[in-house]
Amino acid sequence: MLDSNILNQVREVFSSLTSDITLSVIRNSADAQSKEFTAFIDDIASTSDKINATYAEGDHFSFSILHDGKQTGISFRGIPNGHEFTSLLLAVLNADGKGKNLPDSAITARIKALRGKEIRLQTYVSLTCTNCPDVVQALNVMALANPNITHEMIDGGLWQDEVTRLNIQGVPSVFLNGEPFHTGRGDLGMLLGKLEDKLGTDHDAEAGGVEHNYDVVVLGGGPAGASAAIYSARKGLRVAVVAERIGGQVNDTTEIANVTSVPKTTGTKLAADLRTHLNDYPIDIFDNRKVMAVNLQEAVKRVSVRGGETFLAPAVIVATGANWRRLGLPDEEKYIGHGEHFCPHCDGPFYKDKDIAVIGGGNSGIEAAIDLAGICDM
Repeated sequence: MLDSNILNQVREVFSSLTSDITLSVIRNSADAQSKEFTAFIDDIASTSDKINATYAEGDHFSFSILHDGKQTGISFRGIPNGHEFTSLLLAVLNADGKGKNLPDSAITARIKALRGKEIRLQTYVSLTCTNCPDVVQALNVMALANPNITHEMIDGGLWQDEVTRLNIQGVPSVFLNGEPFHTGRGDLGMLLGKLEDKLGTDHDAEAGGVEHNYDVVVLGGGPAGASAAIYSARKGLRVAVVAERIGGQVNDTTEIANVTSVPKTTGTKLAADLRTHLNDYPIDIFDNRKVMAVNLQEAVKRVSVRGGETFLAPAVIVATGANWRRLGLPDEEKYIGHGEHFCPHCDGPFYKDKDIAVIGGGNSGIEAAIDLAGICDM
C-alpha cells in the first residue's frame, strides 16, 4: 500500500527503536476494505524488526499500540494516512521514549495528576485536516504519561453515521468519556488546561512550584519572540522562552511565501526552523505554558504560569503576538465548532449546500469565500 520511497523513509525513522512495539489489530475480514487495512499494517510492521502485528476478528478495523507487550492507551480507528501519518510515526517513537514532542518533567507531572480512574478520549478527524494532528499527538502523549488515559483517533470519513449521530460539525472534535469536550485546533498546553478544569487535578501548584531565574524572559514563541531570544542570547545573557507553542500562530498557516531569502515554506516547517535556530544558542525553552500572572513593577519581574512555575528576571520581553478573532457573541465558546469556525478547508464541507456567512474582508476572508462558494450557499 505504501510506496518504496515512503517505506524507506519510515525505516530510517524507526531505525532507533529499542523496545518491542506491537500493532494489535482488530479487523473484519469480510469487509471490502480489510485487505487495504491489512496491507497498511503489514507495510508499517515491515519497516523494523522491533515492530510486529497481531490480528483478531471483529466488526470493524482498528488497532492499538503495545510497548513491550503492554497497552500504551493509544489506538487508531481507521488508517492514519494523510496528515495523520505523522501521528502514527510519533506514537510509535513516543511509546519507545523518543521524539522531540515529549513533554518536560513539569508538564508530565501535571498530566499524571489529572483526576479520574478512567479518562477516555476520542478524537474525530479528517485525514485532510491540518489542525487535527496537533490534537491527536498531544492526547497520545497524555495517554503515554498517565495510565488512566486512553486516546483513540477516529477517521470521521469512515464513520459517517456516527458523525451524524454525534452532531459533529467540525474537526478535530474531541469527546471525553462520551461527551463533547473540544473542537478545533489545540496544543498540549491548551488541552491539558481544559482537562484540569474539567476533571480537577491533584497537582499542588504551591507545593510543587519551581522558580526559574534568568537574565531575560521572553513571553511568546513566534518569530518576534524567537528573534528577541536569539539576540539576547548573543549578548551573553541567560534567556528563557515561555510560550504556549514555538512558532505561535505561524503553525496554523498552510503556506508562507516571500519571507526574504525563502520563496516558499509551510507554517509547520517555519515553526520547526524557529525551534532549531533557538536550539543553536543556550536558550531554555518552556513551551506548553500558559501565563497566569505577571508582576513587572519590581526590579526583578515575576511571571507565573499554570502549574505553579514562576520565572524571575530583571527583564521581560513581551512578544505574545495575535490570535484568531472572536465575534464577541454571548456564550460564544459553546458555538466554536458548532456553527462558528476558523478553517474553511477543514470545516467547510460540513456545511455543503447550507447558508453560511464569511466574516472579514481581508485576504483571508476573500480566500475563504472563494473556497466555500463552490460547496455552500452564501
